[in-house]
Amino acid sequence: RFGRLMYMGTPVATSAVKTHRTNTIGLGLKLNPRPDIEYLGITQEEATEWARTVRREFSLWASHKEACDTLGINDFYELQQLLLTSWLTSGDVFVLVQQGKATPYRPYTLRLRALEADLVTTPSAAGAIAGTSGINPNNGNRIFDGIEVDRNGAVVAYHITNHYPYESTVTPYETKRIPAYGRKTGLPNVLHLNR
Repeated sequence: RFGRLMYMGTPVATSAVKTHRTNTIGLGLKLNPRPDIEYLGITQEEATEWARTVRREFSLWASHKEACDTLGINDFYELQQLLLTSWLTSGDVFVLVQQGKATPYRPYTLRLRALEADLVTTPSAAGAIAGTSGINPNNGNRIFDGIEVDRNGAVVAYHITNHYPYESTVTPYETKRIPAYGRKTGLPNVLHLNR
């Protein structure tokens, strides 16, 4: 939290973070498909056409904020800058991988939702004091700052709250357990970016 305060209130810290962000991300990671023509058994012309099609399809998702951001605020390239800035100022940042609704103009359902580290916290039901660590009463797993690990230390879930710490609100404080990986797909439900 101290890093965010410095970023918001000290011009030198703001400049350091923005310079690092610009030099690292720039305009953002760009897709550059290069199919293995020998392995796929296709011609160079077919590979060129395939790469062009993949870039066009990826752009349908990445270049439109409604297509890739759950909140509809940032496109994929802006999300990269936001996530790096949050990572530099907080030390951790999380991305919730969700599915949206497909439309004729937005055929891909993958949506990303950036979550600040403050929203990942140990629930009070786990015996946490000030959101630090506790034990999941349902399975005995340890929870450290909202990250649940099994007895081997592997991350199995994240606990995400609906409020920031010390936020004044009339809505009830709730924490939702999100498994680290989808039960059916085995793909990550949460991307954890940390140092």
